[in-house]
Order: sequence, then structure tokens, then C-alpha cells
Amino acid sequence: MRRNLILLLALLLPTLVYWLYVRVEQKRAGVKASKAWWITAPWPKLVSASALLLAAVLLSMTFLNKAPRTGVYQPAQVIDGRLVHGHMELKPAELKSLIPPTMTAPPANRANEPKPVEHEPAE
Repeated sequence: MRRNLILLLALLLPTLVYWLYVRVEQKRAGVKASKAWWITAPWPKLVSASALLLAAVLLSMTFLNKAPRTGVYQPAQVIDGRLVHGHMELKPAELKSLIPPTMTAPPANRANEPKPVEHEPAE
């Protein structure tokens, strides 16, 4: 739903901005508002601006989407009376590849690590 509203806004935003511009200019000039503002509108420019804005929104949605692109799709289900939305579940092998090496568990053998030095209490 949110995605559809963003796309609709991208399509309509240039026309809305132009309409507001016409209204402000008419009030500034003291001209009574014309009901046929769309007849003189620069439609090729508005359509081009809408297409460019829509392309920018679609590209940003594609490249900024952080959802996993692989895995198994789990459809929406009702579990214990609650709706669980559809989502992608990664396989265990894919999960391991997503974990950075710095977040893996430390090695089990710590025999080679230096031991902490104990200091005698000062008198």
C-alpha cells in the first residue's frame, strides 16, 4: 500500500506543483482564478517531469530495498489468530554468508592468549 502511494505521488507531484504555482501567480497578479488552467498547462513538460520522477523513485526503491533476494518465499498465514505477513526465509547456508567475519564466535582454543597479570596490593 505504501509503495503504491509513493508511486502515485511521484506521478502526480509535478502537476500538483504546477497547479499551486498557477494559483499563487494568479493571486499575486490579482487575476480571478480561471477554471480552465489545464488548457494552457505545459503538458509535455509535466509528463516528462512525472516520468523522470517516477523513474527515480522506482530505481531508488529497487536499489535501496534491503530485503533478501534469495531464499524461499513463505506466504502470509494465520497462526494462533494472528496474521503473519509473507516473507522470504533464507536457507542456513545463505544465513552464514550474510554474517560478517567479525561477528563470528571466537575460537575455542585460547591456550595461546596471554594470561592477565595479577598485581600485588600496595601497602
